[in-house]
Amino acid sequence: MQERMIWLDNLKAYGIILVIIGHSIVITAANDSTGMLMKLIYSFHMPLFFFISGYLFRPNQENYFYKKWKVLLLPYLIFQMISVVFINVFYYIKTGGLEREPLNTLLSVFYINGSIGWNSPLWFLIVLLIIELVFVGFNKLENKRWLQVTLVIASCIIGWGLSETGLKYPFGIHIVFGCFCFYYLGNITEKYDLLGWLETNKKLMCIIVFQFRNSVSY
Repeated sequence: MQERMIWLDNLKAYGIILVIIGHSIVITAANDSTGMLMKLIYSFHMPLFFFISGYLFRPNQENYFYKKWKVLLLPYLIFQMISVVFINVFYYIKTGGLEREPLNTLLSVFYINGSIGWNSPLWFLIVLLIIELVFVGFNKLENKRWLQVTLVIASCIIGWGLSETGLKYPFGIHIVFGCFCFYYLGNITEKYDLLGWLETNKKLMCIIVFQFRNSVSY
């Protein structure tokens, strides 16, 4: 068994706490102070999880695709089914009917209509699954770094363009394109030990942080 990286577990915990805080202050986002805090949290808390996932990417592990199905797709389907039953039971008791039509229910469960209306935070599991499966093939282009970088930049541009339309796409494809770069950044951070490099160049880090702080203050 590989030794757990405590700092990475702590980083996940901080991210989860920020998700809870972010969702808790949504209803008060109109307030200037809470609105600014929400924007700050939402600017990086989900990209952080994709970064961590990219950092932990291990394409050569045994039964890779089966494990991804087991830890991402299966939990998604189980919790979707539980949510559908739970919500519709209470909705039927209250109104005498179902919360939505059977076809819309089916489309939502499988994320085909661009909406997960039965426990929406589950979008992360599907998006992460798609990214991790695509990254297996993407990782084989390691000897063509220029092509990888080009594809990552193109993914960012496409993700931005799709998000600007304001539409929701099946399987969260617009999120997949937008967050692929964060997964890639996490992967190259681990592959080239960039954190170790920063650790040995603390003075440079202090200069960067100091300059960034000054630029923000102006």
